[in-house]
Amino acid sequence: MADAEWVKGIALIQQKLRATLEEEGLKRIDAEGKDFDPWEHEAVFCEASSDHDEGRVKAVIRDGYKLHDRVIRPAQVVVSKASEQGEPIAS
Repeated sequence: MADAEWVKGIALIQQKLRATLEEEGLKRIDAEGKDFDPWEHEAVFCEASSDHDEGRVKAVIRDGYKLHDRVIRPAQVVVSKASEQGEPIAS
């Protein structure tokens, strides 16, 4: 299975690149379950949720990254929104 060895090689390259970038100060923004912060997050959708408080990040669509505490790409997220009983949510 030469294909399996090729996939392993690509995975090792990815791990090495990720480790090198982290050594240089690159960090993924941990967003899920946190309060929405417009400096770190880009709200793509708002959804009603009984499981999450209003203004909390329900899900991450695309990871965001910081370099030495400076946001270089905000995380695209789904934000929870409270709604009244029976009222549809428009995003």
